Formats: sequence, C-alpha cells, structure tokens
Amino acid sequence: MKNHHTRVTEERKYSICILTLNHIDITQKCLLSVMNTEFDGSAEIIIVDNGSTDGTAEWLKTFQDKYDSENCRIVLVLNKYNRGCTGGRNQACRMATGEFIVLLDNDAEAIDSKWLLKLYEFYMSRGPDVGIVGPKMVYPQNPDIIQQIGLGVTVNGKIGYWGQGKKTDDSVYNVSRELQGYPAACWLIRRSIFEKYGYFDEIYYPVNLEDVDFCYRIRENGLKIYYCPSVVLYHHEHITTKNTEDLSFMRVTLKNGKTFKERWRHMFEKENGMKLEDIHWEY
Repeated sequence: MKNHHTRVTEERKYSICILTLNHIDITQKCLLSVMNTEFDGSAEIIIVDNGSTDGTAEWLKTFQDKYDSENCRIVLVLNKYNRGCTGGRNQACRMATGEFIVLLDNDAEAIDSKWLLKLYEFYMSRGPDVGIVGPKMVYPQNPDIIQQIGLGVTVNGKIGYWGQGKKTDDSVYNVSRELQGYPAACWLIRRSIFEKYGYFDEIYYPVNLEDVDFCYRIRENGLKIYYCPSVVLYHHEHITTKNTEDLSFMRVTLKNGKTFKERWRHMFEKENGMKLEDIHWEY
C-alpha cells in the first residue's frame, strides 16, 4: 500500500474529500464513479474511513494501490474509531491541498463524467462572493425524482429540503437559485474559505446540522450559496448515519437543533426562507 497520509507540497486544483463508514457496496459505487470524472487539472481524493468493520478499509487499500497516480493522488486515512461526520470531514479538509475542496458523501454517485467541470464553471460564473455550490441530487432507484436541491430554514428554525419528491423535469427546479444552505453531501468550495472562517464546529458531533451551521457562518460574512441545476448526482441518502452504532438520531437532532437555533436565530427569523408547507422531510 502506498502511504500518502501527509500533505504534499504542490497545490492541486481539486481535493475531493470522502468520509466512509461500512456499506462497502455504496462506497465502491461512489469512488468508482469519481474515478470516471474528467478532471480539468490535477486532483487528489482524500478518503477518511471512520473505523469500518465490513472490509471497507481493506478494499480502500486496494483502491489506492490501483488508482493512485501523479495526476490524481489517493490519500487514505484509516481511523481506529468513529470520529463522526464533523471530525472525519475536518480531518480530510485540513489535509487538502487543492484550490477547491469537493465534499462528497460516500452515498453519492456521479453519473456524468463532466460533473465537476460543470460545477467549477458554474462556481466561477457566480462572481467573487460565491461560497458554496451544490448540484441537483436524485434518488438512484427513481432518478426522475429529486432528492434535494438545497435546504431551507423557516422563521422558527425548522429545516427541510427544496424540491424533495418533485419531478426532475419540473421547470421550477431547473433554474439556479441562491440558498440559505446546502447539505454537505456534495459541495464545491474554495479551500481558502475553510482556512478563513474555520472548519465544521465539532459541537455538532457526531453528525447533523454541522453543515447548515457552516453555511450560516459564511453567509453571515457575505458569501453566497447556490444550486447548480445542470449537474445531477445520485444520492442514496443517510446511509452512513443510519449505520452509526449507538447513535440516537432523535437525541442528537434535538441537541444539535437547539444549538443551531440559539446560534443563528438572529438570521433565520429575519429571512424570507422556507415555509412549513414546503417541508417534506426535516431535521
């Protein structure tokens, strides 16, 4: 196995950061789809495994040996225990050398080899105050149905997904829009934004709302978040979260929701954001 655990000296264009925890079949689909990506520049794929026990770690070593190259380095970190989404994502992002970081859930799957190029071109077209860009995500078992195109927050702090359950060809959801937030299932973001405004707040350990909190942090500082309708990815949705041992999702949701509401009430109460009738699934 090749060891690329340390930050390399040259700056690459993209750092694709992927967190894994079991569900080897889903992870394989994700990573093999990423390897079909047409990169307009050098890249690195940083994979942080949070203590998988189903053979994922062994497969990742094989994947690294097979695909590591000068143009696309494969960086593999094998945690002995689960550091949560917050800790694992922060590990990967802090190791990144790319000008742009691509956060990608291991239950996401690219279906167009030009997806990253399209996201990048869209990002660059938004102007100097763009912060995060995300794609249209659809259900792999029913790709004509939208899983989400970003998230919204009501004046009471409830959070839901825009477009969930709607048809992919609905014109309403095929126009770019500025968002209150976008789930970290797929982000394109400049590395410098993390370096300037900080990484995911680990008060949200192990998972849930750390990405929404980050969105509000950068928006408070004048950056914007956009949905890019021309890029479509599969999203199996919540695979890793459901697999986390000893995780009381409801308890964590309530705890993290309280933190988010107390911290960002001064913003979402004044926004013309999501309405309760728009929410099909909520935190």
